[in-house]
Amino acid sequence: LALRAKLLKIQGQYLEVQNQAVMRTMMASEFEDRYSILNAVKWQYLPSRLLRSIPRIRMDPEEDDDRVAGFQVGPKQPRGFLGVSHFASRQEGRIQMCNMLVIDKDKPTCSFTGLKMINHHIRLMQDLNNAHHVNLSHLLAVYHTPRRLVVCTEFCGPRTLYSRLKLRDRPATPEARHGLGEAAVRSLMKQVGSAVAHLHAAQVCHRDIKPENFTIREQEGDVEVKLGGFELARRQALDQFCSSSCGTMPFAAPET
Repeated sequence: LALRAKLLKIQGQYLEVQNQAVMRTMMASEFEDRYSILNAVKWQYLPSRLLRSIPRIRMDPEEDDDRVAGFQVGPKQPRGFLGVSHFASRQEGRIQMCNMLVIDKDKPTCSFTGLKMINHHIRLMQDLNNAHHVNLSHLLAVYHTPRRLVVCTEFCGPRTLYSRLKLRDRPATPEARHGLGEAAVRSLMKQVGSAVAHLHAAQVCHRDIKPENFTIREQEGDVEVKLGGFELARRQALDQFCSSSCGTMPFAAPET
């Protein structure tokens, strides 16, 4: 009788564990169903109805960690607020270069609030394309794959202004240092001021102006810089002030 009672107890414990496993499987299946519905709302319904600057999903059979939308993804650049920036290239008759902002859809950035920011970022860049300025980085295309959102802007130079300025200090000997001449600095500052003035005339406040958001191209003594990194930019009337605390230390305005 004692042995039978012990076997019945073990059998009861086994059935309880089995029932718990079944319940967990059912809960996991229900969670997956709800998650798929949530993703359908986020990535299919919202872009088609409310967030229309985000294109609909397009299948990309060649997509992997190093390739998306036909572009070969190159080295990482300083991380943006919404995703990771890369240089990228592809060859269709001729080599095409671009700066690529890659937004992973599984990251917290792609919450519902993040989607509104991404939509605003794309729409603002589309508007800036219409108000053309030579010292602003222009939007080329937006790709939406099952895994990522990819924002492609024009290739404006092989390095950021920050990495270019660092060339002054990296070499071990003063003779090997590669600084910018006085004429180049004057030209650079004039272009920076022109780009910012153009944004303000269009009632756009960048809110994250820093060397990492400028790309620079040097050729035969000439310097060309372009301002990008519009993730935090917003429209702002000329008689109003920004109040949100954002930007990058130590470049953020002290009043924010």
